[in-house]
Amino acid sequence: MSKLELRNVGVRYGNIVGTQELSLRLESAQTVALVGSNGAGKSSTLKAIMGLAKYPVGDILLAGKSIKQMPAFEIVRAGIGYSPEGRRVFGGMSVLENLKVGAYSRKGGEFEADLQRVFGYFPRLKERASQRAGSLSGGEQQMLAIGRALMARPSVFLLDEPSLGLAPVIVERIGDVLQEIQRAEQLSIILAEQNAAWALSIADQAVIVELGRVTMTGPAAEIAEDPRVQRAYLGI
Repeated sequence: MSKLELRNVGVRYGNIVGTQELSLRLESAQTVALVGSNGAGKSSTLKAIMGLAKYPVGDILLAGKSIKQMPAFEIVRAGIGYSPEGRRVFGGMSVLENLKVGAYSRKGGEFEADLQRVFGYFPRLKERASQRAGSLSGGEQQMLAIGRALMARPSVFLLDEPSLGLAPVIVERIGDVLQEIQRAEQLSIILAEQNAAWALSIADQAVIVELGRVTMTGPAAEIAEDPRVQRAYLGI
């Protein structure tokens, strides 16, 4: 049984098509790169999974159970974390307060242990725990967005354009940390990215989307060597 499965999901915004009969599978402890140009349907796919976009067509299953009728807060409680495009940190709140917000759906204790776990991945956040999130650099805000989602202890983690607007050295660092997190916590990750070269380099599997449809899928290393992908996304 797949950790997460999308079956012919169709998202629409009025007359605008987000996705068309889009299907994909995410296995346990696997990273899938969801690659496509701007407007291809990547964000719509993640929003549908999170219950933030309606999909009258198709179904989404988490560990074999449909989550189609679940509100977003219940989807988080069910084990899906989400780092949205543009980071969306709470700029007027401190780093620590942002991380506390990430744990709002949690039941039970161990907050402090999880906080130290996030600080272990991102020491910079510990150094700036009392600093307003809005005063952080773009890279630090991305670290905070990831850390905030991890505070909910997800088993599935969705990241929407985490490399957007960041310097290459910061993107490389975030990629290293994502791989570390995936190995340490056995997370299943969907990485939605326009930065195809980077996403394919850290993923196990790849799904190429165009105009809301899946046009190619397979092992990330093989997809990266496909001439069509190289021409369209890798500048080769």
